[in-house]
Amino acid sequence: MSETLKNPISVKIGQSISLYGRITELIENNDEAKWLIQELNNLVDESESIRQMIGMAKECEDCSMSGSGCCGKDMENHYGVEILIINLLMGVNLFKGGHNKDSCYFVGEGGCILRVREVICVNYLCNRIYSRIPLKNIILFQEVSGRGLDTLFYLEEKIKNYILCKIPENAVSHEEK
Repeated sequence: MSETLKNPISVKIGQSISLYGRITELIENNDEAKWLIQELNNLVDESESIRQMIGMAKECEDCSMSGSGCCGKDMENHYGVEILIINLLMGVNLFKGGHNKDSCYFVGEGGCILRVREVICVNYLCNRIYSRIPLKNIILFQEVSGRGLDTLFYLEEKIKNYILCKIPENAVSHEEK
């Protein structure tokens, strides 16, 4: 069996790419979905700006490149098709990861390649972060990222409902749902 067939993330990436074209219809024809994407983009920009400003991005990047910590091997298995579709909608190339077999698939040359991350990847902050970043800065980051996670939840639900209600059963394999 090839590595691709053994790796569940490759299946999820394939499913997300397969559904991506059909999901763009949802975005193009739904003002709420358009707003959610724009709002999520804005909150991700703000959150990433704060991560850079307070030094958290550098700490996480350095740690993730070592293959240890939060971004360890198999963390990618926490990702569902919906969040991968959202990353595609935001222009992420899902094939830029996989540089280090001891790290999460989504760790690229400069850290995480994803624009939008799962809750566990956003909320969990290790002792390294708490020991090197002032608490007031961590709280600032968490306030903004929390709003982003709320928005992500609503957008994921909208996409799930769209997949279940709008895409004919014969057009989606059981695994895609």
